[in-house]
Amino acid sequence: MIVPYSTNELEAMLADAESDLVERKASLGGDQHFDAQPMRGTGLDDLRLGRFEDEYLPAALPAEALAVNNRTLEQHLAAAKMILSAPEPVPTVAGILALGKQPLDHLPGAYVRFLRVAGSEWGGEVLDEVRCEGAVSDQIQRLDDKLIAHNRTAVDFTSGRLETRRSAYPLAALQQLTRNAVMHRTYDSAFPPPAASCAQTDTRPRSSMCRPTRCAARCTP
Repeated sequence: MIVPYSTNELEAMLADAESDLVERKASLGGDQHFDAQPMRGTGLDDLRLGRFEDEYLPAALPAEALAVNNRTLEQHLAAAKMILSAPEPVPTVAGILALGKQPLDHLPGAYVRFLRVAGSEWGGEVLDEVRCEGAVSDQIQRLDDKLIAHNRTAVDFTSGRLETRRSAYPLAALQQLTRNAVMHRTYDSAFPPPAASCAQTDTRPRSSMCRPTRCAARCTP
């Protein structure tokens, strides 16, 4: 008589197999990408584990799967490439960038610089400057706040029955520009971090892939 495995038994077998695979790849040096490399000298205490459990896992897995999933936190982190493996829970570069409490302590270029200057030249008076630090999601949120604050919006309530608002630039376009710069940059080189810069008299947004003269996400990927 064949006795089928229970759901818990299948989950445990899958977790063990995946953990073995992660360990084998790590021991053989199979992961060559920089973001998958371990950050020696760091540990789980350097990660915001609550963010991983409360934000990452619910977004990555359906609630039904999480309800029957018996993996440990370390196994989840290893499967998401946030640590090297469950038996060796050393955070990876990706783990520090996504969940790190202080990524700058381990990756000196892990920040985004926002700069606004007066006039149309980069050497003009600095009107606002901030360094967006923290995990990548924190950097993007801080940068979004600055983009919204500096993206002037005109309100028209006299031309029609309904109020209309028109911003200087479409926020979605600015967000795409800056997100592309953040996501496509490198951390394993001497290049400076991306900088979102704009002049007070800007008239047109420009691509981050060219040398801007007025307003752009001025970046070095």
